[in-house]
Amino acid sequence: MPAALFPEPVRGSARIDTGSGQARNGRSGGVEFESSGAWGDKWKYSLSSNVYYAELEAADISGPLRQSGLSGSAQVSLDYKPTDKDSLHLDGNVQGDTLTAQGMQSGPSTVNLSWKRKLTPRLNLTVSASDIYTGGNIRTITRTASVYGINNSRFGGRVVFVGINYRMGG
Repeated sequence: MPAALFPEPVRGSARIDTGSGQARNGRSGGVEFESSGAWGDKWKYSLSSNVYYAELEAADISGPLRQSGLSGSAQVSLDYKPTDKDSLHLDGNVQGDTLTAQGMQSGPSTVNLSWKRKLTPRLNLTVSASDIYTGGNIRTITRTASVYGINNSRFGGRVVFVGINYRMGG
């Protein structure tokens, strides 16, 4: 049942923007949803997502360059505390393609994982892994009357951190 899956209410909003900037004319609109809450005493969650439509018009040597597209993004965060000494955190982010004045850019995605163990009241062991499936790739496509190009960029990458934290003071 959805009520048991998401005990907290799901909130949403919508907006439509028109404006300028890099492109002469454009408009966009979308919807956003979010929910957060807990499943019992051990699990907490947070979800948010948006879907939007955008139109851009930019100057090109052959005349106006018009583009439109649908995109979106989603974020999720899960926290699990199986014992008083252990906690696990997982978060993920996915971004869809974005229009640019002369083409489009793909969105990166990432998943991070962290485990924390309380060794003593003041001493903690933490193991964190960022971008655990190496989703930090961005592809930019430029498409105009005079230029066509593709650029693939890779950034970041998987990083694992192991740390001991000592809390000083009271």
